[in-house]
Amino acid sequence: MKKNVLVLLVVFSSSLFTFCKAQFNVYHPFPDSNAAWGETSYWLCMTCNPIDVGHNEFDYYVRGDTVVNGKTYSKLNISGGIEYDDLGSTVYQCYNYLFCLLRNDTLSRKVYASFKPNYGKDTLLYDFNLKVGDTLPMSYSNISNNFFVCSIDSILVGSTYRKQFIISQDSVSIYWAFDSITEGIGSWLGLMEDIYPPFEGGCNINCFEDSTIVFPAGGCTIFHTCPESAIHAIGKPQTTISVYPSPSAGVFTMRSSVVSGKWSVEVYNILGENVYSTNYLPPTNHYSLDLSAQPDGIYLYRVIANSGELIGEGKLVIQK
Repeated sequence: MKKNVLVLLVVFSSSLFTFCKAQFNVYHPFPDSNAAWGETSYWLCMTCNPIDVGHNEFDYYVRGDTVVNGKTYSKLNISGGIEYDDLGSTVYQCYNYLFCLLRNDTLSRKVYASFKPNYGKDTLLYDFNLKVGDTLPMSYSNISNNFFVCSIDSILVGSTYRKQFIISQDSVSIYWAFDSITEGIGSWLGLMEDIYPPFEGGCNINCFEDSTIVFPAGGCTIFHTCPESAIHAIGKPQTTISVYPSPSAGVFTMRSSVVSGKWSVEVYNILGENVYSTNYLPPTNHYSLDLSAQPDGIYLYRVIANSGELIGEGKLVIQK
């Protein structure tokens, strides 16, 4: 009897392993409809007295598709949200606008992003065709050649197992792992956020859902009930700001389609610290931004009109 039970257990375990392996080897592409990613960003304010930790809850969601230059893209919106800190301050926000376009290349197991004003020009977002030991390729979210796939695991999402790529600062050691990238979901440090080891600030995905899956099972708050015409907390960008070159050694040229009215520039590092700001500039359509005194890294800029309206925002990369 014991021998029969043992045989049954072996057969069951073998069948389960084969089932999981079969699911593991099936590619799970990004969803092209009815999907949402709930996220929280956080930052440590060292200059605050007392020291404070701030949080911002928001989400990305797919809201249909479009065709550009003969290629089909999903439209990805960003919406929010709640901003709060550990000292009890809470700000309720309501914004909802198109962030970018996403394109699945299922054959090559890659996902591309396309941004205004160059819709149709693809930038790599995720490559799910990697192997253990591979360097994480340069992409919209990754600007480093020093991150590696140290392991490939599986994770149960809904009723299926998906590949999960463990990202580390070392090609073989999981000790230095700081992120995982899951098929059909993306980086757990944020769908569109920078892939970088968190330090006194960062972001994480709280949940993912589509028409068939809510993961984890409890789900989380999704904010895209805000109407798409809603205004960003300090004003949805109303114009095009271009900054080049990026990466650069620290000197950037900023061009704006606004030539009337004054505007100012603010730049923040990944810790949320303000490292550069100007007084309101006289009406102009270009501005030279000198950050050469700042160390290599990723920076965020905001351009604000003297009315308080957000004209534009984006990412800068210093690489000397």
